[in-house]
Amino acid sequence: MQGCGMGSSGVASISKFLGSCPSLRMLELSNNMIGDAGVELLAESIKSQSCQLEFLGLNSVEVGDRGILVLADAVKTNRSLTSLSLENNRGITSFGAAHLLKSTYNTQSLQSVLAGNHVLTNLNIRGCSRVGESLLKLAEDLLSTQAMATHQVIRFKVSKYTEKKGNGIVLEGFDSKLLPHIMSFVAQTNGLSYLFQSIRSMPPLHSQYELPSKVEEVKSNDFLESLKTPKRTKKVYERFGISFPKQRSLMRHQGGRRANKHEAPMKSLSLSLET
Repeated sequence: MQGCGMGSSGVASISKFLGSCPSLRMLELSNNMIGDAGVELLAESIKSQSCQLEFLGLNSVEVGDRGILVLADAVKTNRSLTSLSLENNRGITSFGAAHLLKSTYNTQSLQSVLAGNHVLTNLNIRGCSRVGESLLKLAEDLLSTQAMATHQVIRFKVSKYTEKKGNGIVLEGFDSKLLPHIMSFVAQTNGLSYLFQSIRSMPPLHSQYELPSKVEEVKSNDFLESLKTPKRTKKVYERFGISFPKQRSLMRHQGGRRANKHEAPMKSLSLSLET
């Protein structure tokens, strides 16, 4: 139905049909004068669990921010749509585009990133001339997840989020039992160096917290819980650090490489046996 002169009244009939036809997977309505009213009707149908639409083409349909805001709200809960094309809609501005992208990649927190729509991987806003460059670039970056499985999409977004933060992951609000799994995920995604960067960044992220006054009260089990006691945090990490005895390294640098401290005596013993 591309370029068939359809208006909002025609879309009203299609919207009713979408809710009663779960077998419909593709709908191409590009180059029609649908406008905000027509897109709003489609958005309401997309919210329905009976709608199993996977592709929706809305290129050059004269939609603006008003229709996009309603569509963004529908995309948050829809889990069937994998491709949404909105090319060359000059009524869409950065305001509308930001809300639409937020439905799939909300960087307010790590929790919001995880709670986003990871099924819609092809969100195309190319040619929308009133959308800022940074949002267009973000949309292009997210397009790279099209061939990924859902768990890979999530990993991509989390990695992108932590990279943008620069100071590592904010762990506030997570169950402390999840901490080992979170740290393992960071290490596997970005490497050990980034894991250490995340750990080092924790003091400024928790700059309003401090542990109890006594060093002996510092325990690894209640470390995150103790951060919720108000005050400053520099002493938190100092006390947490000194609660564990320092261990001497069993390795030493020898001959341009690391060698075990027992290696030299063993080498001397082998030489004496040869002689």
